[in-house]
Amino acid sequence: MGGLRLDDFVAGWVGGGAGIFVGYPLDTIKVRIQTNKSGGALHMFSNLVKKEGPLALFKGMSFPLSTVAVSMSVAFGANHNALRKIQEWKYGSTDHKPTYADQCAASCFAGFVQAFVACPIELIKIRLQSQTHRVGLKAVGGNGVMEAPHSNMAAGVKPCYRGPIDCICSTVRQDGLQGVYRGLSSLILRDVPGYAFYFMSYAVMCDLLKPTDGELGPVQYMLAGSVAGIASWSTSTPMDVIKSRLQADGVHQKKYNGLLDCAVRSVREG
Repeated sequence: MGGLRLDDFVAGWVGGGAGIFVGYPLDTIKVRIQTNKSGGALHMFSNLVKKEGPLALFKGMSFPLSTVAVSMSVAFGANHNALRKIQEWKYGSTDHKPTYADQCAASCFAGFVQAFVACPIELIKIRLQSQTHRVGLKAVGGNGVMEAPHSNMAAGVKPCYRGPIDCICSTVRQDGLQGVYRGLSSLILRDVPGYAFYFMSYAVMCDLLKPTDGELGPVQYMLAGSVAGIASWSTSTPMDVIKSRLQADGVHQKKYNGLLDCAVRSVREG
């Protein structure tokens, strides 16, 4: 009978931080496309760099770099510890190879648990990424008045938030503590199936790539992780769009009245 394994949480922390550092510019473009609802990736990239500067690709990165790793740590730790508990309960030992159904149950639990940690982090990240000011301009402050995001990407548009702390404080002042959990239901609906597809796809690929007379190497693990990431995001993207729009909404005025309203209006908008 094993206890709580802390090394799984450490592995998730390191992996999450590395993933953010490498993929943040693309994530910024993704968020802009989801919340701006106009143009493709290349158009958004060239427009953003031209009007806001290349550093705009990294807006708000310091906050997720220091905190999103926490949610990844929780996800990986919850998944592996839940899987061991399932093995102990069903088979009496963690040495028994878990079935894909066991892995699905553990990863769904991990997706649900980490959503409560990830929601405030995602909200602050998205609101900082959605600001269309040129890097270097001073913010007008949490209670200041500025143009609505994306209405004009000119260099003179001032940011609404001075940084992550100001964004948190402004959100709490405006909406209360529950404000930082805006979009939680959509995040749960994204991450529960998303993590199930991720960890199950990873397990399947590891089984397929494992040589009969040896162990997996770094290349095989990277390939398995790549396929798992594609499988996960292929199923998670629709709900991720809704989550991004809900969390970016409400900075100046609320456009959406909850998850269902956002989903219906997003479908109507095409």
